[in-house]
Amino acid sequence: MVDTPTADTPREPDITHVNPASGETWFGHPRQLARLFTTEMWERFGYYGMRALLTLYLTKHFVFGDREATGLYGGYTALVYLTPLVGGYLADQYLGSKRAVKFGAIIMAMGYLLLCFGGETAKPYATIANQRYEIQVVEQADSEVRYLVDGANKLKIKGNDDGTVSLLAADGAVARTVEKGGFESGAERSSFYVTIMLLALCMISVGNGFFKPNISTMVGELYAQGDKRRDA
Repeated sequence: MVDTPTADTPREPDITHVNPASGETWFGHPRQLARLFTTEMWERFGYYGMRALLTLYLTKHFVFGDREATGLYGGYTALVYLTPLVGGYLADQYLGSKRAVKFGAIIMAMGYLLLCFGGETAKPYATIANQRYEIQVVEQADSEVRYLVDGANKLKIKGNDDGTVSLLAADGAVARTVEKGGFESGAERSSFYVTIMLLALCMISVGNGFFKPNISTMVGELYAQGDKRRDA
């Protein structure tokens, strides 16, 4: 016989699938989720902030070339997704999820702190026929113009389609044309601060390896088996 609810005897809604945690909740979830959520939020903030700024930091501050900067960026992002394989294994076998997350967070924080120490901006230069010249970079609207300093003269650098480089005088006339392959760019940068930067990136990647796979495990352990909130 079907039990039909009436106004006098209303039926309570079926909430057996919710399986609420004992005690107070946070938006219907265990309160521990708030701490895990904010911790993961700042980790994601740091990662996507690095994705947005790392290449600019490498090319503008350390004056790395596009190939070097892209290689470092690619290596960093690859390690971020490879190190969790090792971090998850070590957590399962030795550390446990909680210790692994704490250890990873500390390592990442130290890595981000080290990135604050970049030293002075690298000084770009160009080498032409074994002669080194200072390069000055001038920002103009959405682009930048590079000048080669030759004594008292500042010559605008213009690359050509055929691989040669034209050095333009102030009036726009071509003062000198450098043959293809004869213009080599470089930068004077502190090897100490480059090492600090590379160490910081390694620490962030290693810390992420301990952090990323284990905090998800901790979130899953907040709910009973079959609780639909695990899919939220």
